Amino acid sequence: KGARGYGGKCLPKDIKALIQLANSKGVDLKLHKAAEVINNELMRAQGIDDPEKKGMRPGFLSIMAKIIVTGGAGFIGSNLVDALIVKGHDVLIIDNLSTGKKDNINKSANFVEEDLRNYDKIHPLFERVDFVFHEAALPRIPLSIEKPQESNDINIKGTLNALVAAKFFGVKKFIYASSSSALGSNDEIPMKEDGQCYPLNPYALQKYVGELYCKIFSDIYGLPTVSLRYFNV
Repeated sequence: KGARGYGGKCLPKDIKALIQLANSKGVDLKLHKAAEVINNELMRAQGIDDPEKKGMRPGFLSIMAKIIVTGGAGFIGSNLVDALIVKGHDVLIIDNLSTGKKDNINKSANFVEEDLRNYDKIHPLFERVDFVFHEAALPRIPLSIEKPQESNDINIKGTLNALVAAKFFGVKKFIYASSSSALGSNDEIPMKEDGQCYPLNPYALQKYVGELYCKIFSDIYGLPTVSLRYFNV
């Protein structure tokens, strides 16, 4: 009908399914992924199959994206990486393996063994990245009580370094893994996302500080951020 690109009910679906199947088998179909990205751009430019009309927010994981998952060798991070790989995204894991396990790392993801506290080392990794899922942390309340300086260095400095690098390269969104522990002694039942925070230990405080840093980077620098207060996962 005079439009560019491919459409219909079958071919786009089949291409996506083929990419997802290949990803699950550790095969990188670069040509197919590139074709899908270009075709999606053509469709949007011509007002065809607009993701917004389907209830999706354009640009946020609606097409193949380059995504960093810090702490991608941990429990939450590795499961997140697996889900992103299945959806056809290009995933880079940054993890120092202090608590994560190498066996958790998806073979279809790129992996860099590095500590987020080493800003000069992680800075170039954020170039041309679309989204960052910041899952890396030292998530141990007893250890944060025993060694508050070490856990503060990891949980706050690591988060700040990731935010600075994301801001520098214009990342589209920074998703921060906070914790329900930030709510602390808030007695409101049921707990609400906008509830007041009363941290009871260093780890809870460090997670809350990360939330505040995210908000400041949104307010001052225009970096889109969101903080997710995970409960037991």
